[in-house]
Amino acid sequence: MEAKVFGIIEKNMLDPENLKKHMDFLKSKGRNAQIKMEQKLKNLEQKIQDLTEEKKRIIDIYASGDIAKEEYIRRNLGYDNEINMMKIERVEMIKRIPLLNKTEVLEYSIAQYCDAARIRYKKCSDFQTKRQFLLDYVEHVTNWNYKITVHGSVPVQAGKTNKDGDQTAESEMGKIEFSIEG
Repeated sequence: MEAKVFGIIEKNMLDPENLKKHMDFLKSKGRNAQIKMEQKLKNLEQKIQDLTEEKKRIIDIYASGDIAKEEYIRRNLGYDNEINMMKIERVEMIKRIPLLNKTEVLEYSIAQYCDAARIRYKKCSDFQTKRQFLLDYVEHVTNWNYKITVHGSVPVQAGKTNKDGDQTAESEMGKIEFSIEG
């Protein structure tokens, strides 16, 4: 049984792409909601960029003398208000995205987990080091009807976002479970 468990680990757990195939979370329909939310964020970013360009255009029109000072100020303040409102909306939207739905965080966490597991696995030379590897990287192993399944989870951690939506210090923690049948 030990050889079978370590065979499952070598084949599936040490490679990010293979490990992803055994994560129900990544297969679920919840990913569709994540894709929609990411698209909304991209659209919002594009609108902010468009308004910024429009604001620059008004500055150029004012500089050329084709618009009165009062009209320039009114439009400029209007664009500033719209941009600020959209930035607030962006921050609120980002806060609503659970950590486990942030694709780049998931990809990084899975790759980091596999790299660390691969390095540790290569160092396994005797019973004690193999046992410690299993304790650190596998939650449990089941054997039902001659089918061995390795269960574990990948820790996911990301930084906090500040008021502008930028990453700051490390914070929010979660995990993605995997189940590999052999």
